[in-house]
Amino acid sequence: MKLSNNIFLLIILSSFTFTQQAKNLALDYEKALRLTNANEALKIYESIINTNEDSDYVWLSKLKKAEMLYAKGSYITSSNLLKEFNLNAPLHLQNQSSKDLLFKSFDAIGETDSLKVYQKLLSSKKTKKINRNHLLKKYGLFNLVHFQRLRMLKY
Repeated sequence: MKLSNNIFLLIILSSFTFTQQAKNLALDYEKALRLTNANEALKIYESIINTNEDSDYVWLSKLKKAEMLYAKGSYITSSNLLKEFNLNAPLHLQNQSSKDLLFKSFDAIGETDSLKVYQKLLSSKKTKKINRNHLLKKYGLFNLVHFQRLRMLKY
């Protein structure tokens, strides 16, 4: 009886801890989206990525970091993050705009061979058509047009 109570208590506490960590990632991600200082936002995205959890917010943080690095002109770093995102992120998070940004980053660094290879590779993958209103409500994702806004942020 005592053993079963201890096991039950352990299960409850571990699920509570997992729930709290997921909430913290969501809150941190939301905080980074609302910041106007890009360097602070990048630090928050990096801390979310470093949690090494298998969470949508980790993948979305990688995407946001890649978008911001692209806007800053760090095309090589951005392309590396975008490759990882487009190849490994869950399909429900992938969209055509993340692929387009990957292709643009390859073009910007002169990697035309890589561009052709990844265009063929990613064209065969099914992605969810982007529903901007849904994504903005749920995750606060920007589309590619908002890079001009990102460039205006303080670096």
